[in-house]
Amino acid sequence: MFGLLTRSSRSRKPLARRTTTLGLERLEDRLSPSSAGSESIYLNVTYLPGKQATFSGQLTDKSVPVPNATINLTGVVKASATTDSQGNFRITLSIPQLGTENAASADGLSNTALATLQGGSPSISNFTAVAEGGGVWLFSGTVTGAPTQGEVVNFGGIIPLQGESIPVKSDGTFSFYATVPSGDGGWATAQAVDWWGDTSQIASAYCAA
Repeated sequence: MFGLLTRSSRSRKPLARRTTTLGLERLEDRLSPSSAGSESIYLNVTYLPGKQATFSGQLTDKSVPVPNATINLTGVVKASATTDSQGNFRITLSIPQLGTENAASADGLSNTALATLQGGSPSISNFTAVAEGGGVWLFSGTVTGAPTQGEVVNFGGIIPLQGESIPVKSDGTFSFYATVPSGDGGWATAQAVDWWGDTSQIASAYCAA
């Protein structure tokens, strides 16, 4: 009787050790990092006149650039681009509508980066005509209410300004120098057009040349 109890207790100890070891091995397998989903992508958008936009970004795998990879763009427009030797990609597309654009690696290992395409209602303020001397005049002002990327100001009114235009600076300001001969002065006009084609009211300033 005693001998049977002794043999039974000895036989259980290896079983317990084996079961514990097997449980640890399975736990380690579940917690080990996987290579799937290790890539990372970001997406930038730059607006251009005429309802166009440039999409750019970089694809990396654990901070290492991924070259020659296909990037799928989906959302308001569908396209694909290929990364260069540094993992960078860039593509310019015509935009059919405003909304969200997504970018992800074609192999499915990256996150999905998002960019929201927005328009606005531009408005011109503080439009002035200032004499600089020697017949040169400075026409300047500020545009608000719309993305400044891809935004331009079209001039008109007096003859020296007709058909002239200038891009809006990143801070929303614009300035344009023009030679206005004596007697050709009058009302100068300016109208802002954002990248999506929305226009501002026509602003005017008197040029007393």
